[in-house]
Amino acid sequence: MSEAEEERAGLVKTHAYAVLSMVEVKGLKLLQLKNPWSHRRWKGKYSENDTTNWTPELSRTLNYDLTQARQVDNGVFWIDWKSLQTFYDVIYINWNPALFKHKSTIHDVWVPGHTQKDLYDVSSNPQYSLKIHSPVHRPLVWVLLTRHITTKSDFANNEKFITLNIAATDGGRIYLPDDMVVYGVKINTPHYLAKLEELSPGDSTFTVIVSQLESLSAIHYTLRVYSTCEFSVAPVHNPYHHSEELKGVWQPGTRGDAYFKLTTNTFDSKLLVKLAGPKEIFVQTGIAPASPSAEFNPLDTGVYRPGVTFMEVPSLPKGEFKISTKFITGKTVPSKPVPFIVTVQSSQVFNFEHY
Repeated sequence: MSEAEEERAGLVKTHAYAVLSMVEVKGLKLLQLKNPWSHRRWKGKYSENDTTNWTPELSRTLNYDLTQARQVDNGVFWIDWKSLQTFYDVIYINWNPALFKHKSTIHDVWVPGHTQKDLYDVSSNPQYSLKIHSPVHRPLVWVLLTRHITTKSDFANNEKFITLNIAATDGGRIYLPDDMVVYGVKINTPHYLAKLEELSPGDSTFTVIVSQLESLSAIHYTLRVYSTCEFSVAPVHNPYHHSEELKGVWQPGTRGDAYFKLTTNTFDSKLLVKLAGPKEIFVQTGIAPASPSAEFNPLDTGVYRPGVTFMEVPSLPKGEFKISTKFITGKTVPSKPVPFIVTVQSSQVFNFEHY
């Protein structure tokens, strides 16, 4: 609409209006809308100034007093269905949470971690284990993320973009954003709804990941799960209580192969190794006994990944180990030193140092 058309109709283009009521009276379909500005109303058919279409009978049926409505412009008005189809582009229909028999609510806060952007690394993101038990085919399971808005400036600017990602897992923590069954699009609204569809009968387990465009400041949020079948949801806690970080440099003319020494004095340690470098290179890490051992076979991450990779070791025996770091860049070898960071987390105390 042009500005002249806006003024003539009393509407605001690209503006969202709330639907307060929908009625049908003797075949006449009417909607009661509200401009969230609480002023500026529709000027067409069935507006407060329309004395032709507002009959005494219709006014009584809808309990609508034309004289009183003209006194104060509160942004609330009636509009007929045909006019609404002419002047509005989209109608969004709310869903009723009461339709779901099973519900759960978690209130939480996301404090920024080492990773500001989660395009390659979701290790710092809040994660939740979702276990679904469905006796029927295709149950409805919806997960709703709501970001809390506590200041006027946040409401006015709304600069935070949020979403939900969901992966089919054993319910544990994941570190790389691969193979999501739901890969959400980050949007700057307070709510994001993710739906799990086409689920088969039986038990299904997922990891739900809260995501935002940039993790620069703390956000408070609520995670709600609605389901037509039984489920359980709980935060996925970090199983590693000890952490060490070392920086390194891959020298020019090489393709990596920098090593670190890790020593454990306890049996059956759980270990997580993270290797991070510039996003334009591809990295790989591995672990092997410092001397040949029948107790532990060498492991590595396999494929080279852009910028960051993770390696989980479910059970590490007592002893000394060598952690390898490698990179590739394609056809060319860097002419300048390439910095990287190795972070080791463990369930037990360990020692971590350069070779």
